[in-house]
Amino acid sequence: MSNMYKLSDPFLIFASKTDGHSLKYLYTKCQDLNDYPVLLVIQTNQNIIFGAFCDKMLAVKNKYVGSGETFLFTLSPEERKYNPTSGNKDFMMCAPDYLAFGSGKNGPAFQIDSELNRGFTYQSDTFDNPLFTDQKTQNRFKCLCIEVYYLK
Repeated sequence: MSNMYKLSDPFLIFASKTDGHSLKYLYTKCQDLNDYPVLLVIQTNQNIIFGAFCDKMLAVKNKYVGSGETFLFTLSPEERKYNPTSGNKDFMMCAPDYLAFGSGKNGPAFQIDSELNRGFTYQSDTFDNPLFTDQKTQNRFKCLCIEVYYLK
């Protein structure tokens, strides 16, 4: 994250616990904030907390957006950051029916469905990340909570 963003205070745009589980509504809440970077945090039913930072706001584009400032992270069970590799520039995809970060021969680093309830994860070429699940469930997870912040 550039120094400019490190000095920014995060402002909560969306929380699934209060705003519900609709990707369409999430995009609606983000629509007037196009010029701000976004921080997405997901807590799974396995109590794994991970997310992404992107310099572009969540908005339906049907193409990959973002820059080399985009990164993924985990907060639990351990804190770790995953910077982009030279694998590709497929940082973030905001489609009407899903939200995904990264891509590669195996699939995206993670993808969430339109109801913000379920997702899956792969080791992506974009970030060379591990699976964001525990070993018991393979690559699928259920979203307990999703929060989205913008940085001013």
